[in-house]
Amino acid sequence: MAVPRDNDQALARAIVRLVKDDGLRARLGAKAKRYAKRVSLPNIAKRHVTFYNWARARRPAALDG
Repeated sequence: MAVPRDNDQALARAIVRLVKDDGLRARLGAKAKRYAKRVSLPNIAKRHVTFYNWARARRPAALDG
């Protein structure tokens, strides 16, 4: 749920909506957990190592020195 920047009334309405809507809170919470896991340091490190290994496997033989 996006709220315009510098709009206190919109923020207040969004907060009230979240307080009243259990389903919306649950959906946003689940999305936040998935996002946090995706951008966690261990996950990012794993993705970098995977990319590094992929790039090394595809480098030209002339670079093996």
